[in-house]
Amino acid sequence: MALALFSCPSDALEKITNALKEQHLVSFINAIPKVRKTYFLNGRICVKDEVLLLIQTPQENFSELFDLLIELHPSETPQINFFSQYDEYMIESLDSLR
Repeated sequence: MALALFSCPSDALEKITNALKEQHLVSFINAIPKVRKTYFLNGRICVKDEVLLLIQTPQENFSELFDLLIELHPSETPQINFFSQYDEYMIESLDSLR
């Protein structure tokens, strides 16, 4: 499994999450509301409140997931953070607790 972190405006949340579920690209999606996003655009500092999505997906689905997120996000340059060693890290973390 892999984990993707992705933020989107709250008005795009249902469209994005429904498409991901309908195309069977994800194992689960957690939505964390009211995440403050700060970025530079055209030399200005911009601040927006967005929803942070924690998306668990089989690693082999990532390319399709990435393409769909780019297609559905209202911004021209959405940011997607992808952690491909998610399962290995979780197993090591759980083992260390024993």
